[in-house]
Amino acid sequence: MMLLNLIAEYFLDEAKKEFEYLSKEAQTVAATIMAGMGIPKDEIKAYNKNRIIILSDKPRSEIFSGLEKMGFTRIDPSKSVGSSGGGYESENGIEIIHKPLGQSKTGGAGVSNENIVVDKVKEALAEQPNLTVIFKAKNKDLVYKNVTGIDHIGKEGESKGWKGDLRLLTKDGEKHVSIKKDGGYRWESVMKRFRPTFEAFMTKAMAGEIDGLQLVPAEDNPKLLQMLDMDGRAYGRVFINNHPDLAAGSETIDSMAFGPDHADIAQRTFTDSDFKLKDSTLEISTTKVMTDVKDFEEGDFPIVEFERNASKATKVEGMYGRGIVMRTRPIGQVKDGGRANYLYVEYKDIM
Repeated sequence: MMLLNLIAEYFLDEAKKEFEYLSKEAQTVAATIMAGMGIPKDEIKAYNKNRIIILSDKPRSEIFSGLEKMGFTRIDPSKSVGSSGGGYESENGIEIIHKPLGQSKTGGAGVSNENIVVDKVKEALAEQPNLTVIFKAKNKDLVYKNVTGIDHIGKEGESKGWKGDLRLLTKDGEKHVSIKKDGGYRWESVMKRFRPTFEAFMTKAMAGEIDGLQLVPAEDNPKLLQMLDMDGRAYGRVFINNHPDLAAGSETIDSMAFGPDHADIAQRTFTDSDFKLKDSTLEISTTKVMTDVKDFEEGDFPIVEFERNASKATKVEGMYGRGIVMRTRPIGQVKDGGRANYLYVEYKDIM
């Protein structure tokens, strides 16, 4: 089902149709959503006759909370083909999924996701100053006892390489939690960690020594290098297979995921209904939690990717500042397809 989700999500751009393509039943549901949530008609699209796309840059957690308040039922992300973030369903079986409209999807949804956890824990602490917080997931639970406070880690964590987004203050010390939304996310920018890999790749690519790849300055911005195939089509990503530092059992993977602060990971696009306060215990429904690499599924392991980022194009010479960045993402998020135009390069062929 994960593979079906990834394939379906990639081809969603092709699948999007106008409002009128929806069945009469789906149009009625869509009209109810538009009226109840203040969503304009041009942000309602059809995935198929009975699956509605809300195409909006409002945070997914906000969209999901609104759908819940209107009485729609949440669909598990693993069972909702068309969006790896999951969706909702009406009583008559009409599905509703959310996709971001434009560029604001980067980062905004993640911050909103963190905010709802902080706000809900603070609300619970106002009623129960000594709280037990439990992130409940199918694979296992994260349990934090004697919680007395919570805050964002923010810039302090970035400067120290921490992975935690939130800090739970407990009588036994602080506990860090990394919050990841359902759907796509990155493990880490590895420009510093894998600098030799970046330099080896760029050196060979700029010399035309990687089969199937040419680096060409953009016509409208000579600072920006485009990664093109031999027919002049832009690659969406270039992936590096079999990086030795990402082999099974590697300490690098543990460091990349959990960091020096040994943060726990809680994955979910949270909504109001995920939080239940019972006496002095706040239970938080969570899709998945990870405290160790042993909790990884096959698709969670990282792969190195090179991608274009025009905002990083600041120089007209050299390999740095040319708009090509190197990151790692879960390998299960890689969505191959006819339009994806990805290139896979073996690590041994660039080093």
